[in-house]
Amino acid sequence: MIQGLFPVPLGIYEFSRELNSDEVSFCKNQKFRENEYSHMMRVAKISANTSVLFSETLSNLREFIESTLRTYCEDVYGFTHEKNEIYITQSWINETSPNQRFENHFHENSLVSGVFYIDVNENDRIEFATPHKTSFVHTMMVSGEPYPQELGLYNASTWWMPSKVGTLYLFPSTLPHGVPLVNGKSKRYSLSFNTFIRGEIGNYKDLTVLKL
Repeated sequence: MIQGLFPVPLGIYEFSRELNSDEVSFCKNQKFRENEYSHMMRVAKISANTSVLFSETLSNLREFIESTLRTYCEDVYGFTHEKNEIYITQSWINETSPNQRFENHFHENSLVSGVFYIDVNENDRIEFATPHKTSFVHTMMVSGEPYPQELGLYNASTWWMPSKVGTLYLFPSTLPHGVPLVNGKSKRYSLSFNTFIRGEIGNYKDLTVLKL
């Protein structure tokens, strides 16, 4: 018997309705710029506006995301929100054209990150990389059997999930992720965001109190 220890929590949530035309137009008609981390993420573009979730047009979507963030933190970390809260810091739109991709990356200065899909091609996906990819044990064992008959949660270096309109993924910001080459005929649009915590964390007894 194999018992998995300390799994990485990926939250999967579905928006209760389709985005309306105003919401979709707002996202697609953003002013886009080349990603300043082009050495890492190649030619995909991001919106110049990095506070898109605070627009009136996306207020309903923001409420959905904030609600799922609370649920995710409660379910994963036992987060009660009594003395503190998780909040959205920055949010932006990604525009990925056919034959473009996002190289694997993680989000700095953030605790929980998320991506919500606005418009995608049929076979679009997001790819997550194991945080243990660079560990000695994982590297040696995977190299010892580079083409196993079956890939699973323990020997896979990457794991992909489908990109579906209306789907929200939440995950620890340290989890590497990227977008494989877009093979469809249409541009792919998604909304990404970062979060942080504010309030009072830790406890006085253990001398770990920190007010943010």
